[in-house]
Amino acid sequence: MATTQIKSNRNIKKLPVFEDEKDLLIFLERSLTDNLKQFIKISISTLIKSEMEQIRTELQQNGQAIPAFNGSYSRQLVSPFSKISDVPIPRFRSGFGDTPPATLNGFEDEKNRT
Repeated sequence: MATTQIKSNRNIKKLPVFEDEKDLLIFLERSLTDNLKQFIKISISTLIKSEMEQIRTELQQNGQAIPAFNGSYSRQLVSPFSKISDVPIPRFRSGFGDTPPATLNGFEDEKNRT
């Protein structure tokens, strides 16, 4: 009979041991907050990239030059969970022609909330 386990040289990551329930709760809260912050950061990045692609598509449909991406810069976002650092905001190099860059309304709800 063959085993389904594959031998591995990887070490198994050990979970921390907690002295009491309070330490465990602090660890779980911190872990959940970090995971939520990462989820928000990824969601915001995805939304922004989608909006940038929509702008490029609209410019292309209007027969204008297609702007090229030119890296990104970092911003901070304040959320109910805390400050989220290093949210990458993509930018265009050039190519808007006579049309100035415009923002879409993806963040209107957030603007109205604050």
